[in-house]
This record gives sequence, structure tokens and C-alpha cells, in this order.
Amino acid sequence: MSMLQKIAFFDFDGTITKADSMLELIKFHFGKKKYFLGLVIAGFYLLGLKMGFLTRQRAKERFLTHFWGGMDANQFEEICKTFSVGKLPSLIRREAVDKINEFKNENVEVVVVTASASDWVKYWCESQNLAFISSEMDIQSGKITGKLKGLNCNGPEKASRIKRDYDLSHYAEIYCFGDSSGDKEMFSLATKSYYQKFN
Repeated sequence: MSMLQKIAFFDFDGTITKADSMLELIKFHFGKKKYFLGLVIAGFYLLGLKMGFLTRQRAKERFLTHFWGGMDANQFEEICKTFSVGKLPSLIRREAVDKINEFKNENVEVVVVTASASDWVKYWCESQNLAFISSEMDIQSGKITGKLKGLNCNGPEKASRIKRDYDLSHYAEIYCFGDSSGDKEMFSLATKSYYQKFN
């Protein structure tokens, strides 16, 4: 592999998108009333997180369980697919796509790295011919459990997954784009990092 290769890692929510895609999926399927009720419930989980009773992963899993726990996995897949076609494109930042296309035209490998689950991210990534690293929803007996399979792909786990899937010693330039503290460890891998900007 040539040492001249370059790679770019993009966070998804808040970087490529204008809003949190998990919350937008919930609003899209359940409607605003249940969505806002869910935010109230999420507030209790966030309080538990702040007070140290819950880890970030457990808080997220309880939130996911509230909305999706027990749902047939095939039904959930169809919901995610419909969302990806009907709503997600309107959430994508034009400037993010422009930067991604600029990289692709320069033969820079582009990878999306996100804490969101693959179920509602993969269709957009596939439409853009982009590789992705994401969290995974747990499925048992054909049902969504609301838990994650493995660790939430955020913070240190982003860096860990990148290093697991890519030998970064093969890249002359490593670009990272993000918008939050959850991207800090990913930024530590970069030769050039961009916080809430694309240039």
C-alpha cells in the first residue's frame, strides 16, 4: 500500500447532518407528541448520567428501549429505510457533501464514524459510496431489544474502531471532522482535524 494514501473520517450527527438523526427518526415515526414525551423521559436518564447512576451507554440504551424495545426487527428495518429516503436527505449539510465529494475527486478515502446505529445510517452511506463505522442495535429472536451490540461508537470507542479497521500507518494524511467532545479521541488520530468546520 502506498504511503501517499489519504483518508478522511467524518462524524455523522451534527457534522454531516443538521440534527441528531436518532431523535429525528423517532420524531419521523412516532410524531411530535410522543417525541417530546420521550425527551422528558430522556431528561431523567440524563440526570442519572450526570449523577453517576448511569453510564452514557446505559442511558442511551434505556432511551432506545423506551421507543424500540420489543419491535419486530424487520419492521424496524423498514422504518429506518423509509426515514433514510423520506427525511434524512433534508437533514444533510450541503457543505459536508461538497467536502466529501472534494475528497472523493482527489482519491481520498472517506469513512463515516458515528454513534448512531447502522440501521438508519447505512442507506445514506451506501448511496454516497461511503464506508461507515457505527453502533449496532442488538436483536434477539427477531426483536429489537433496545440494547446495543457491543459498545456505543462514541468517544474512545470511535478511535478504537478506526484503529481496528484501518492501519493508519499506511496513510500520509488523516483528516477528521467532528462537532462534539465525543470526537476528541478521533481527533487525536488526525494529522489535520476540523471542529465544527470543513476547511
